[in-house]
Amino acid sequence: MLCRTLRVLMISRPVMMTNRATQRLRQLEESLAHSSMSNMSNSAVGMSTTNAVTTTRHLAKGDSLPPQNDGTLRLFSMKYCPYALRARLVLAAKGIQYETINCNLKNKPEFLLERNPKGLVPVLEYKGHVVIESLIVCDLLDELYTQRPLYPTNPFSKAKDKVTIHFFDSFTNLLRKMLKYREDFAPDQAVKFFDGLQRMEKDLQSRGTEFYSGIEPGMVDYMCWPWLERLSWSPQAGGVLSNYPTIKAYIERMHQDDAVKAVYIPSEEVNTFYNGLFTGNPVYDL
Repeated sequence: MLCRTLRVLMISRPVMMTNRATQRLRQLEESLAHSSMSNMSNSAVGMSTTNAVTTTRHLAKGDSLPPQNDGTLRLFSMKYCPYALRARLVLAAKGIQYETINCNLKNKPEFLLERNPKGLVPVLEYKGHVVIESLIVCDLLDELYTQRPLYPTNPFSKAKDKVTIHFFDSFTNLLRKMLKYREDFAPDQAVKFFDGLQRMEKDLQSRGTEFYSGIEPGMVDYMCWPWLERLSWSPQAGGVLSNYPTIKAYIERMHQDDAVKAVYIPSEEVNTFYNGLFTGNPVYDL
């Protein structure tokens, strides 16, 4: 019904509609139609669209792995890890049911090392398959669960998004150093940091959309968000982001996204954890 209303609006008011507004209405119509088809498909296979997460305390060396519910996807995570947050964002955006096993990454449990010898998260376990690395995990989830695709269907647009993700992965090291060292951020690193922000500013402006992925967040948005969220919490954020109004407005919109809200952890709690981590005494269960 809403799709039909949008078509009538586009036809009956051609003079008043700008090209940009018309394009956004068409995008919204396509998104609604696709969402309707995805929901029908998910109902047909009995897939739940409710994100039911089982959380635990952070398990450490010597702790036993809880038994897994049959057929349930399991995510090995750490509550404050930005890489694990990527996977949780995708799971929330798609409404996938899963279990969470939170792991102490300073005193790593044996079962985590068995699945990833590096002892890093996220680790995805499903039907006997174990997958590591955040980008690979998130891409796999997008392929396994077809509701709300997070990449564009156009292969060139998809490639462009992957280039952005690749750039942002290299940029995260600078973001992490800025958040960790704050006033002691080295001058050469500061130059690279601001060059990276300028590139993001221009990229968002050139796309001309509310999010990297269009009228709603997609894979590229969720892969970048964990660090942009932390940047928005930083004491320096106000001064830094005032020079990048497009990024600032983008961050404000991302804070309102349903998936972002679903996995949100208060900034005070996250900052408390990282203050402990940076001084060598992280407290995992706050």
